[in-house]
Amino acid sequence: MIKDITEKKEAEKALEKIEEVRKKEIHHRIKNNLQVICSLLDLQAKKLNCREAVPTQEILEAFRGSQNRVISMSLIHEELYKADGTDTLEFSA
Repeated sequence: MIKDITEKKEAEKALEKIEEVRKKEIHHRIKNNLQVICSLLDLQAKKLNCREAVPTQEILEAFRGSQNRVISMSLIHEELYKADGTDTLEFSA
């Protein structure tokens, strides 16, 4: 018995391509949102740095800490995106 599965294979390839495009779009949106957050923190820190009445060093350190956490989330997201479905990530780099 011979069965033509050409249509099935083409449908599977089309679904794989759709899934790949979806993942890329999600990745792109997350990276953009994290960048916006990081930029807003930077702008706010610069604005507060110009004021004399604010304890600037403590506030700036808090903003830098928040910005570093956003950057860390971005790096982890990047590693998850590149991991291609694996359960473990390599953080040594």
